[in-house]
Amino acid sequence: MDNSKTKKEGVSRIYTGDDGYAPIAGYLGSEGWCLELELRPGSQHSQEGFIPFIEQVMEKARSLTSRKILVRLDSAHDALDTRVALAGRRNVSYIIKWNPRREDQREWAVRIFTEGKVTSPRKGKRVGLLTVNVQQVHEGKTYRFKRVMRAVERTIDRSGQCLLTPDIEVEGWWTMLDLPEKEVIRLYADRVLAAA
Repeated sequence: MDNSKTKKEGVSRIYTGDDGYAPIAGYLGSEGWCLELELRPGSQHSQEGFIPFIEQVMEKARSLTSRKILVRLDSAHDALDTRVALAGRRNVSYIIKWNPRREDQREWAVRIFTEGKVTSPRKGKRVGLLTVNVQQVHEGKTYRFKRVMRAVERTIDRSGQCLLTPDIEVEGWWTMLDLPEKEVIRLYADRVLAAA
C-alpha cells in the first residue's frame, strides 16, 4: 500500500522502494470472506509474525466450517516454520509457492526435463513436470515435504518469432496433496481468480 509523502504511523520503505504499509489478509472460500486483516509497517518482512497470524485465520475458519481446508500462500511464506505449522493441522492441506532464493534455475530446468514428464504443447515450447521430496529438520524432528516443479522452455514465442536464446522459467509449489502435478498447479492458480 503506497503511502509515499505521508507521515502516517507505520509507513516505511516497502520492497518496491516506495513508502507504505505491508498489509496481510486471510480469506475463506472463493467468495472472499475476510477472516483476518493486519496493516503492518512497510518494512516488516512478510514472514515476521506470520505463524500467529495463520493460526488466528485457521481458528476463525474452523469456527465457520468443519470441512477440509486448502491453504494457498504465495512465495513470501515459503518457510519451514509455515510448512511445519500447517502440516500439524488436522483436515488442512496447503499449496505454497516455492521461493527459489539462490537456487540455480538452469540446474533445476535440466533436472526437470531429464527426470520429469515432458510435453510439447506447441512448436518451440516444452513443459516439464517433476515432483521432488525434501527432508528437513525442524526443532530436532525430521519432516518430509513434497514440491511440485515445472520448467517451461520457449525457443519460439507464441507469435512464431524464433528466440536467440531459450527463455526458461522454473516454478515450484510445496504441497501435501496427493494429486497430479497439473492439478496442484491449477488449484494454486485458482487462488488468484478467487481473490479477483
